Amino acid sequence: MATQPESERFRTQPAPGAVLLDFENLVHGLSRKQDSESLVEVACLRALCALVRELVHPGVRRAYGDWRVRDLNQFQVELYRSGFEIVQVLGRLTPGARKNSSDIRLAVDAVELALLEPNLARFVIASGDRDMIEIVRCLQKHGREVIVIAPEGSASADLSDICDRFIPYSEVQRRAGLVVRTMSVHALRSEPSGPARDPTDADRVEPWIDGAPRIVEAVNGSALVAPAAIVPGQSQLVARARLSNYRYEGDPVRRRRILDAIHTAARSAAGFTLGRLRTALADPASGLELRPGDVNKCWTVLYQGRAFTPGTLDEEVPLQFRTHVLAADASSPEGLTRIYERGIVYKLLENSRSEPTAGEVRVLLGLQEEDLGWCTTLLDEARRLLRGT
Repeated sequence: MATQPESERFRTQPAPGAVLLDFENLVHGLSRKQDSESLVEVACLRALCALVRELVHPGVRRAYGDWRVRDLNQFQVELYRSGFEIVQVLGRLTPGARKNSSDIRLAVDAVELALLEPNLARFVIASGDRDMIEIVRCLQKHGREVIVIAPEGSASADLSDICDRFIPYSEVQRRAGLVVRTMSVHALRSEPSGPARDPTDADRVEPWIDGAPRIVEAVNGSALVAPAAIVPGQSQLVARARLSNYRYEGDPVRRRRILDAIHTAARSAAGFTLGRLRTALADPASGLELRPGDVNKCWTVLYQGRAFTPGTLDEEVPLQFRTHVLAADASSPEGLTRIYERGIVYKLLENSRSEPTAGEVRVLLGLQEEDLGWCTTLLDEARRLLRGT
């Protein structure tokens, strides 16, 4: 393949085509024994989808994998929202190992599309599996252009040579602002601000945060590192805190409007129930028109943070019909907001393998640099609650 200048290397005019992601192979190539929270940070799914849109007008978008597996399942919703058909391919589970069968299904679909859909001129395949070589040849034989995207460390050299264009996954990560350079372990050790631990022990991805360089990967004497002052994006932190089931509102203006409305509705009566709150906030006159599920999720975080005091202690009465009053700490809108946002920080703290920074809290809450002091306070309070002190 001809070498192109870096600025032009990945530029191309989009063409009608198909995007086929062997997502199981992709995650395996990115994992390097990392935990699930790290995979979310290095997969850079939005950047991948943006790159794909530059390459093709996808008539077909499919993502293959055994979605029972947690490492894959956490990406399912975002892939679906990006227009991908989620193709379930059950892998064979064996003690200590798994057999990936996604490549076979992807190969069959690719050949079928080439034969039945003549308008698909370009195929984008995300997989580094050497078994894809024959599929690439078959597609090229039928006059299709084939672009392969895969992590460099796990991609077959033969596959990258035979395809029409190979895009290393580091390009996706570079576009997301995550990974920008590689350096030797010796050089990393010699940096004054380098990590104290041995890079060869690195087993997870940690972007450089607050100016401190952290290892992304250490393989065969080389360490892949991220730039200084890079903090994971809000969507990555939402995934890390496991807030996807809470319909978390990341826009602080709208979030605080919702909390103010909850406070107003709760304060307007001597006692309130969850059912009454849902009715009040679903009313068009509230200006919010929240769905019952949205109110339920806010209620859950507030209830866990003890923003409400039960007025009815009868356990036989369903929760939504129990009468509550605002706790003393939630007597003002600011107090209710504090309890809610502290609860969100608590979940981030509880589910993070390494302790989050105030900068990460700021990004998760969608706040500005001048709010860093507030984020530090919330983090300290959440830390004390978690430790029971």
